Amino acid sequence: MPSSFLNPIPNTLVVLAALAGSTSVLASPTLGALSSDKESVFIKESTPVSIRVKVEGLAPGADTGPMLAQVDDTGKVIKLIGPTNDVGRWGDRLRADGEFAKQFQVYEKKPTVLRYAVLASEEAKTVDLAQTIQVKVLGRPTIFQALGEAWARFRRGKS
Repeated sequence: MPSSFLNPIPNTLVVLAALAGSTSVLASPTLGALSSDKESVFIKESTPVSIRVKVEGLAPGADTGPMLAQVDDTGKVIKLIGPTNDVGRWGDRLRADGEFAKQFQVYEKKPTVLRYAVLASEEAKTVDLAQTIQVKVLGRPTIFQALGEAWARFRRGKS
């Protein structure tokens, strides 16, 4: 049978699916506190980092949620990382639990502090610093520094 016979109004299903899918995007979500699976990473190592946020007002299980962005010390958006998701993959731990996440790679050549925020809208250019999370990029200690720290801990324990 021709497809027009099965669906007398062509593209109706597509339009309805697009409208149904967009209802979660058009709702104004309420964002909870951010969390990260790593507080720090080492320089010159590509490290996967997952940032998570509890979101109310979006359909659980959505494959596209609020946008994750890197911000500077003033809260200005530097770079969009990508949309979060609630599908149980790519940094999200459990499907349809209302906690959205994004996993991405961090690689820096120098020690620094990186800030990340989840944007309520993609048009946001700045965020409140209280709604950000930090990931510290540390230099890896040399063997002498590591031994010196161990020796200092040992000596403090003897006193």
